[in-house]
Amino acid sequence: MSADSESAPGQGQDLAAVAKEAGEFADRFNSVLLGAVGNDGYPVMGYAPCVRDDQRHYFLLVSDLAAHTAALLQQQQAELLWIEEEVKARNPFARRRLTMRCKVAAVNRSSGLYEQRLIQLQQRFGETVAVLRGLADFRLLQLTPVAGRYVVGFGRAYAIAPQQGGWLASGPLRPATDPD
Repeated sequence: MSADSESAPGQGQDLAAVAKEAGEFADRFNSVLLGAVGNDGYPVMGYAPCVRDDQRHYFLLVSDLAAHTAALLQQQQAELLWIEEEVKARNPFARRRLTMRCKVAAVNRSSGLYEQRLIQLQQRFGETVAVLRGLADFRLLQLTPVAGRYVVGFGRAYAIAPQQGGWLASGPLRPATDPD
């Protein structure tokens, strides 16, 4: 099933299947939208091509010139968003999407991890990575998921949490009730 298919995932599925589907949904994308909070308290948005490892860490090669890079490094947290293409969605209010809150850390250029992930990025995105890795303002960030939400349509939102080897889903989530 593609990231923009018209089927209704999550409907009638067990939670293990929903969790697996959430991971597969993110894996279909070459890039991710990201949000962080700047030093001034305002949200900062950006996007970056990404890869992930087997432990479900995401890796971004980003420029220090980008506002989102400074916010990611200063706050050491981010929210990632993968979302179904608007033109492919049946309903713009119910686009399939996965959000993931993450811890952020810079990867040391002299580490083996840095070299491994740069090779992975270059295999996926080509020679542009070879050029960017030589530029002093580009750095590799590791984003470690903490918790997330997978929305597959109206009334079908699931909490997603990392677990060894994949994801754990719970839900479907229900709106909070107003105490008044």
